Amino acid sequence: MSRPESLLVAPRQVRDYVRPSIHPREYSEIVKRGADLLFGVEWREGRLKNAYFRTAAAGQRNERIILKHLLSDAITRADSSALQRAGKLAACVCEGLNRKDRFRETIVIAEAVLPLLEESSSMQSKLDVASVHGKALRMLGRREEAIEILQRTLDEGGTHLSKRAKSSLFLNLALAHQANGDSEEAVAAAKQVHQFGRPGSGSYLQAEAIIAEETLSEQELITEWTKLERVARAGNHMTVANNIALDLAKSVGTDEAARLRERVIKSPEDGYNHIRAVVAKAKSQLAIEAAATVSSHEKALLVQA
Repeated sequence: MSRPESLLVAPRQVRDYVRPSIHPREYSEIVKRGADLLFGVEWREGRLKNAYFRTAAAGQRNERIILKHLLSDAITRADSSALQRAGKLAACVCEGLNRKDRFRETIVIAEAVLPLLEESSSMQSKLDVASVHGKALRMLGRREEAIEILQRTLDEGGTHLSKRAKSSLFLNLALAHQANGDSEEAVAAAKQVHQFGRPGSGSYLQAEAIIAEETLSEQELITEWTKLERVARAGNHMTVANNIALDLAKSVGTDEAARLRERVIKSPEDGYNHIRAVVAKAKSQLAIEAAATVSSHEKALLVQA
């Protein structure tokens, strides 16, 4: 195994033993070669090889060590170009892992690089990583931490945040407040999504669903959710449509709930909601002593849940 390859897999004890014997310049080159192997040679242009996010070990190798070194080396040398590249790479890795529902890995890497980004001049990269960090925390149920980070990112972001970025941050803030049972805060944040979001976008429709849940009576809510689910699916906003469908399934009759869950399970991609739908289906079928109708594929999804 060559030295660059060993950097990706060497245990901590080995790294700690070998590290003092390597000249800083040589070590820096090894790290950059490690980045080439892990992310592809185009990481310097802000593009990661597609195969990286398809591997089961994505986020579980030495990404954290590589990213921390690239950032600290750029800061030490006061190299603004290198800092921009390293910051952009860190943001791309965190965003990609988050899209693949690798929330724990996202948090580990974000918490490793954010202290370095805090002391750097790379404001955009810091905001990008902090945004994904807050979203990943929410997805793992760490809502208080998520709310604090999402709100701070909004407060500090100012003109550095696009309308789309603000819309996404406010939506995650609304969802975190709603999960905490804070109806007023959830509605207020959802209305901010309407201010910054584009009508008909996924974020806009999800915000409408939140406002509906917090303000409408049961039958009005079912009618509104049914409409929003149809609009979201027609607009190919599958995650939003599936979110609404799974919420709607809790409020309608058994047969309609089953149809909604099947629609989610058969939808393209959106693995997180596929698992949610299968778990809900299994619970429903167990309640009527019909667990045998859960398919082998769905049982495999249950194992992942």
